[in-house]
Formats: sequence, structure tokens, C-alpha cells
Amino acid sequence: MNSDLKKGLHRLKDFIQRKNTLLLWVLIIAYILIFTVFCFFKYKIYAYNGIDLAIYNQVFYNSSFGRLFNFTIHPHLYLGDHFEPFILILLPFYFLFRSPYTILFLQTLFIGLSAWPLYLIAKNKLGRNWALLISSVFLLNPFIQNANLFEFHLLPFAMFFLFFTFYFYQKGNFRLFLVFSFLALLIREDVSLVIFMFGFLALIEKKKLKWIIIPIIMAGVWFILSFQLISFFNPDNNYKFFAYYSWLGNTPNEIIKSIFTHPLLLLKHLLSFQNIILVFVFLIPFAFLPILALRYLVPALLIALQIFLSGFSDLIFKTHYHSLITPFLFISSIYGLHRLINQAKTAKINSATNSIYRIRNYIQKHKTIFIIIPVICIVYSSFTLGPFFPTICKMLQFSSYNEVSKLKNDFLAITSQNLPIAAGFQFLPPLSNRDHLYSLHYAFLGKKQYSQEDYILPDDTEELLIDFNDFIIYQIQSQNIKSYEEQYPTGGKRIEEIIKKRDFGLVKIIDNYALFKKGVKNDTKLYEISDSIDPRIEEFDKNIDGKILFIGWRKMPIDYSLNQFENASYQILPISFSWQALVPLSDDYQLLFELADKNGVVVYKKLYPLAYGLYPTSKWNPDEIVNTNYWFLIPKKLNYIDYDVNFSLVTLKGYMSLDGTNSVEMKINELKILGEKLK
Repeated sequence: MNSDLKKGLHRLKDFIQRKNTLLLWVLIIAYILIFTVFCFFKYKIYAYNGIDLAIYNQVFYNSSFGRLFNFTIHPHLYLGDHFEPFILILLPFYFLFRSPYTILFLQTLFIGLSAWPLYLIAKNKLGRNWALLISSVFLLNPFIQNANLFEFHLLPFAMFFLFFTFYFYQKGNFRLFLVFSFLALLIREDVSLVIFMFGFLALIEKKKLKWIIIPIIMAGVWFILSFQLISFFNPDNNYKFFAYYSWLGNTPNEIIKSIFTHPLLLLKHLLSFQNIILVFVFLIPFAFLPILALRYLVPALLIALQIFLSGFSDLIFKTHYHSLITPFLFISSIYGLHRLINQAKTAKINSATNSIYRIRNYIQKHKTIFIIIPVICIVYSSFTLGPFFPTICKMLQFSSYNEVSKLKNDFLAITSQNLPIAAGFQFLPPLSNRDHLYSLHYAFLGKKQYSQEDYILPDDTEELLIDFNDFIIYQIQSQNIKSYEEQYPTGGKRIEEIIKKRDFGLVKIIDNYALFKKGVKNDTKLYEISDSIDPRIEEFDKNIDGKILFIGWRKMPIDYSLNQFENASYQILPISFSWQALVPLSDDYQLLFELADKNGVVVYKKLYPLAYGLYPTSKWNPDEIVNTNYWFLIPKKLNYIDYDVNFSLVTLKGYMSLDGTNSVEMKINELKILGEKLK
């Protein structure tokens, strides 16, 4: 059996040697196809909810019509956020199909193609077989896959150009080194920090003066011009992402001054437990091989410093922020592995190297195991730390997402084409193919991004497409982000004033989703304040912990024009609740809806903002009666008549994180029910 295994492995090795390049391109094409499907599926189920895809697509859309770098989600040209002229190079491809699908495909294409220059780099040092293995490891790397599936950004495109930049550095081709350095600089302003450090790598390796001086000058000039351009187009005349380093100061000069005047503070932050863990997490997938070739991490040094100073959490590995570091972890791993192999080959039998010689012999004798085990580890980490399995699982559960996705499609279908609209997180990407699009979360907070300047929703807004679940997200964020903590208490009032003062009327509402249009007349109320009890209420009179009186409920009639669509019908449970605050309330309670079978097992549950977050309980006055009206969406696979319908008032504590497919999700780590469940 052992002989047959050896023969099989020998034939496999022979096949790989003969078809090496072909196998590389098969792997690249397979990666591009698989992750294109993953990205398209994620888009189809409205799981791109982190705003960035919407921002980029609107920039591409407007630029494709000659309105270069124009977008409206932030109230200035995109050049006031980042300097990314590479967008202009991608525009001809976007002309073919103006859609978020196009830029998601382009991102996947460039990430997949990055395995090609990596293969060339590895082949120069280790040979074809090792090069194929390392390229495969790149495509299986969970950090790479995470960057691919998390929103859309240009930074992952830089990997392709940085690999080629290093390849021509490795080959000593100075002209092509400069060409790819320049192309990499077009990606984003902070790529200049990488090209700048190439000059110091050349200095360490004692290359000719041109390899040292020209990258430093080119990157330095690009860095200065980029930041001046960004500051010019930003309304605050500043680079707003300096907010990441606000613990050092509020301006670039203050930050630089603090670095030199408070070295102990800087050192304490750099050597924090979180940063030490980040280093380990960076190195573990590479088996710590980069430590054997530290010089090849030099180009990523300033980017690493940028990340360590910003205080990013481990979410960096599920996003795009590692894209300028990961290429050099692979490159240093190649050189580290080359050094390790050379040391083993040149080991001599003497007292100093006897142990190395024995280890080498042992590895040679059991080399099959030493190949299989790392491959298993790589595949395992890809499937457990990356988005592959979670995405497959979601695809297998598509029916559970399909009904809600269809409902969102129906809401989008009744919005007016290309009229200015403000929308919630999930609706932004599919609405981004229009001239004017605004994010409702800025209107809720009343502040611009990373700014103390007030945000006022533009007057030309004609429609509001709201996912009221976002209001619960704002509450969770207010527990963890200072700016949200300050602005959350008055956010609901800001949205309500926009609706009332600008004459927005309710067009359609189902579950947490509602469409308002300017000038529409509709007497339907999401909540009402009353001095007396509605005679239609089925009285319950339940005192909830001495804080709130649940007066009762009534089932409302379904208004087809308001709660259904012409081309589809949904299972709606319309209920109005009546409440009364018994004492002034400091907490904002939310509503937990549950369906339970006859054995009390909960088969379905969902959180809803009480009074839609427009009138939170912390604002309720004692003795006034608050009627909250809901049109609950019940999944068609469940008939609510067959279940007990339970309601509870709850308090929430949690945080925002990324799920297995790198979509933003709300993590509830503490949910307290006020009183007892209401049936």
C-alpha cells in the first residue's frame, strides 16, 4: 500500500511539473468564478450593508457620465475622502455595464490575478512546484478571501501591482519597477508609504543609488500632493481619517508633535496587548516564516505602523485594511522558506549543525507528511477563518433569505427613477446608480462623517426608504461609539422632523420597511400619543415592573395599498399596542416579537424598535398613552394562527461586528426582558 502511495505521489508530482503553469491558471480562474458567484449572491440578499460599496458605485456611476469623482452620500467630491485616480482606469470597463456587479467582479478579478505575479516571484527563488503551492496558498488565504467579500475597495487592487513591483525589483528591471510603482500609487494615497519604503529596502540590499533615491522622491512627492489635494476638496480642509489617530492630536502637526514629545505614550500604545495579538495573527498563517526574512517586510513597515497607531481591532483581518501588508508577508515567507531550505541543504555533521542535519534527514524521510499537514492547516484556516463555508451555508439557506429579499426588491421597484432619495444601509448599494443618493444614518446623527459639522439632509430629497431596524443598530452603536452616544438620543426626533416639516407621506409599510414620498397625503400613523384609551383596544392592563403599563392591543385591518404590492402578497399581522409610562424612563426599550409552538418552543423571533425609534421610551411622559402600530411580516412557511404570538419589552447591550460573509451584523450579548412575556 505504501509503495502504491509513493507511486501515486510520484505520478502526481510529475504531472504537476509538466502542467505547472496550466494548473496555476486553472486555480486562478476557479477562484475568480467562485468568488464572483459569492459576491453576486451577497449582493442579491442585500448583505452589502457597510455603505462602502454604495459610495464607490455612485462615484463610478457619476464619473461614467462625465461627473468625475462626484457622489452625494458625503457632501463633497470623493477626492475629499481619498485620492484614487485608478478609478479612471477602470471606468472603460464600467461603461459596459453600469452596476455594483461590475466593480465587485473587477475586485475579484484583480485579487485572483494577484496569484500570477506572486507565482513569478516564488518561481525565481524556489522553483515551479513551490511557486504553485504558494500561489495556491494565496488564493486559499482567509485574509485574502475576507478582503474580497467585504464591501468594495480599491486597496485590494494594489496587491496585483505591488507583487509586480517587487517582481521587477527582484529581476533588476528598473523601468518596469517604476511603471508598476506608479500604477500602484494610482490606487490610493497611502500606497505611497509602501513605495517610499522600497527605497529603504534597496538601501539595506545595497542596490544602486537610483533604486534608493527615485522611489523615495517619487513616493514622497506623491504623498504630499495627494494629501494637499484631499485637504483642498474636503470641506474641513483636512484629511478626515486622521480621526483614527485622535488620541495623538486633532491635526497632523499635533499628531507628529505628540510622537516626538510623548514617546512613552507612543510606545505603550504600540506594545499594547491588542497590537501584540495582531502581530501573532498576521504571522500564524505564514508559519512565522517572515521572521526569517524581516528585510522584505520593510516596504510594509509604515502601513503596519499606521494600523497599530489607529487602534484597529482584529476586524482588520476580515476587511481590506491588511491589503498593503499581506503581499509582503507572502514575499518574506518565500525568502524565509528559501533561507530555511538552504540552511538544511548546507548543514554539515558537526557539533554545531548536527541537530539541523538530523532534522533535515527526518523531513526528507517523511516529506509526504510535512507537505500534507501544512496543506491541511491552510485549507482548514481558509474554511474556518475565511468566508467560504459561511457563504456556502447561506446559499443553501437561500429560501429563508429570498422572501425578505423579494420584499426589498418590491420596495425598490416603487421608488421613482433617479429622483433624490435617502435610504438605510441595506438599500444604499442598489440605489447607488443615480445622481443623488443620501444615507439616512447621517440625517439621524446630524453630523458629517468624522466631523463635528452638522449634517443637514439636502432639500432636494424626494423620497425616504427606511429600514427601521437601523434605529436599533444606532442604539447599539451609541453604547460603543462616543459620537453615536452624543447624537443617538435626539436622532429619532431629527428623522421625524424631516418627515413632518418636509411634507413626506407614507406610501408603503411592511414590517420594518417603509417608503415615504414628498407631497403624499396619508393619515396612517406609525405611532400616536393620546389622552384616552382607544375603545377598540382589547384591554390587558399588565403592569410591567412598575415602569410601563401595557394597556392592551387590537388587530388592525390590512390596507392593501399600504401593506401589499400589486405583483406579490405577503403574510402580514397588523397589530396596534397601547402603552403608558408609569414613571419617567431613562432606558430605551425595544419590542421582541416571537412565535412559539404549543410546547413553548420559539420557532421565530425578531426585534423591532418601539415606536419605530421615532419616539423612544426615554422621551415618554408619564400618564400619556402611546399607541404603536405594526405590520409584522410573518414568513410564509409559518402560519401565525398555528402558534402563540408573544411580545416582550427588552433592553439591549451589544456591539457591531462582521458575520461569516463579512456583512455588518448586530451582536447582542445582553438581552433583558422587562417583566413577563405578553401573549
